[in-house]
Parts: sequence; C-alpha cells; structure tokens
Amino acid sequence: MFSPIDFSKIFSFLSCPDLTGCIAFLLLTSSLYSQVTITILDTPELTLPADSIFLASSLSNWNPADSKYMFQKLKDGTHNIMIHPPIGKFEYKCTLGSWKNVENQKNGADIPNRTIHYNGQEKKVEITIENWKEETPQKSTASKNVRILYDDFVVPQLNTTRKIWIYLPSNYSKSDAHYPVLYMHDAQNLFDVLTSFSGEWHIDETMDELIENGHQEAIIVGIENGKSSRIDEYTPWPHEKYKGGKGAEYVDFIVHTLKPHIDSTFRTKPEREYSGIMGSSLGGLISLYAAIEHQKIFGKAGIFSPSLWFSEEIFSHVSSRNKTQDIKFYFLGGGMEGETLIPNLHRMVGTLKAAGFSKKDIQLVTDPNGKHTEDFWAKEFKACYLWLFDSK
Repeated sequence: MFSPIDFSKIFSFLSCPDLTGCIAFLLLTSSLYSQVTITILDTPELTLPADSIFLASSLSNWNPADSKYMFQKLKDGTHNIMIHPPIGKFEYKCTLGSWKNVENQKNGADIPNRTIHYNGQEKKVEITIENWKEETPQKSTASKNVRILYDDFVVPQLNTTRKIWIYLPSNYSKSDAHYPVLYMHDAQNLFDVLTSFSGEWHIDETMDELIENGHQEAIIVGIENGKSSRIDEYTPWPHEKYKGGKGAEYVDFIVHTLKPHIDSTFRTKPEREYSGIMGSSLGGLISLYAAIEHQKIFGKAGIFSPSLWFSEEIFSHVSSRNKTQDIKFYFLGGGMEGETLIPNLHRMVGTLKAAGFSKKDIQLVTDPNGKHTEDFWAKEFKACYLWLFDSK
C-alpha cells in the first residue's frame, strides 16, 4: 500500500538547478518509497485459515477493520503488511476485524499498544500474537487477601470519587500487629487480570510469597486511576500538548483524605518511615512529586519508568525543595522505553544528590531489555519492595 505521491513537488525539484534542490529531491523520493514492513511470525492456534488480520492504529484512527490495513497471508504461514507512515511515532495493535477480537496475552490480559518509531528509512518489524481476545475466558486472579474497599470513595480535592482497593496480609485478622502501608496508583492493574487494561502486576501473589518466606508484611492500598482524567491527576504541571496539571490536588487527596482514613480504619504504622508511595510511567512521576512535596508524610518511593519528559519542572521542583527528611528512592528504567528515559533517570538521581539526598538511599536499576509494560514492572516489584521495606 503506497501513500499518494505529489508529482508536482517532484517536478519542481527536478527543475531546480542548484545542489540544495537535488538533495531535497533525493530525500523526498527516499521517504516516499521507504516503508515499514510488519510481519506476524506466529498466531494463536485457534486462528482460522479464513481469518483476516487487520492493523488497527493511530494511522487509521484506530479502525479495527480498515481494508487498506489488512495483512496478507504468505505461503510460509506468516502474515505481512507494508505501509508508508509519516515520519514519527505511531501505535498499533492487531485485530481480527473487531475490538472484541483484538490481540492480548495468553492469560487473556490486555497488552499495551505496540509502538514504532519511523525515521523515514526502510524498517522491518517482526511480531508474535499470543492470543485473541475472547478465546481465553477471563477469571478473576485476585487473591483472597485483596478486596475492593470502596467503589466510590469521595475525592473532595477533585470533586469526584474513586475506587479503592486494599491488600491485607493473611495474618492481619489473627493478630493485633500494626503494618507499614504502600500507596499505589493504577489499581486496576495491580491485583486482577479482569480489571487490568494492559496486564497486572501480581502484587497480591508476590506479597503472599514474600510474607510466607518471612519478609516484612505490609498493607497495600491501590487507587484506581480516573481513566480519561489520568493524565490530569498524575501530572503536577500541564504539558503544552497533553495538558494535565492537577497532580497537586490528587496528591493532596492521598495525603489529607485517604491516608488519614486508612490510618484510622486499619492497624497501620502511620509514621513517615513506614509509609511509601509507588507507581509507573505517569504514576512514577506523581510518586516522585509526592515524596518530594510531602517529605513529612512519605519515607519511601518506588518510581518505575517515570515520565520525566512530561515537564522540565520536575527537576527544578526537586532542586527548589531540597532534602528535609530521609527518603528511600527506588528507580527503575528499561532500555526499550525510548532514548531519553534512562538518561533522564541518571539526571534525576544527580538532581536528588545535589538537593542533599544520600547516595545510599537512592537505588537505580536499569534493564537494557526492559519495556514500558506492566509485565516488566511486575517482575521488578519484588526487588523494589524488599529494598524499600525489608532491607536493613
């Protein structure tokens, strides 16, 4: 499938006698004929020979059955499509012609959008589809130690309500012990594949395992995101393109409304040294902001793949606040999350040290193969939790 070619532009370049025009012409024709080839190497066993596979993407306004973006089945059993996207990033998923049959994980969980960064040069991408939605009946994966605490907990700072989840250690009802508390964002993805929108973190299973092996018990409080308002609530400052900027109000809700309620309802250790906050992506950004802004409240912060690119002000904010309390920071980043993420993490670690935070209380973990996915974060949660709550 080829993009329309404006021949008038080509002829105008041909008539230009100078070198600049010739170079521009070569660049134009190169980008016109360069392409992205996406090959599906393998499909789920239940894919029928007659099934048509489509590329639903930002290029087609996410149409799940656009005939112009249909894969061709090759003799070797693979599926292939050639496209000519504009230079830049685009996102996509594969479907069988409907969002009811979009690709997902083997366990039925959603996957994040696939991403391609196109620079105008020929590019080949090979993928494997694990499963089609509705092929695997989904069942709740939440353990018996997890429950939804409130369906509509009032958030006065944002004039809305939010669903709150809670994980209680299995021994909670059998003792009179008090527990540390970790507050986490995007609760839809923490405990249950049924509610996840891009895979779950298996927080409950991981905590059950850790506690069984004698590690520090803790209460986990999960706050569901506001879906369409997620960007607003997880960003302290607005972005020129993506807007946002209500993060301060969201953090005030956690600090002044939710945490006091949890501390008065459950047997917690409310002191800052036993209180942590954690999230990924924009959730990592707002966790860092919360820890810096409320150093008297949080003594621990798990910051996975933070969206530090969203606003330059996060760096100046850290510098201006300086250290007033000891805080343990655990940073995680993957080498497959874009060119700026890991450099930004190193820059933030340097900014924290310059602001007075101790080197021994900052842990930076990077994985060259790490991707911006729930699966990556789920695998790293255990190490982060142990370092924040169980290390001596």
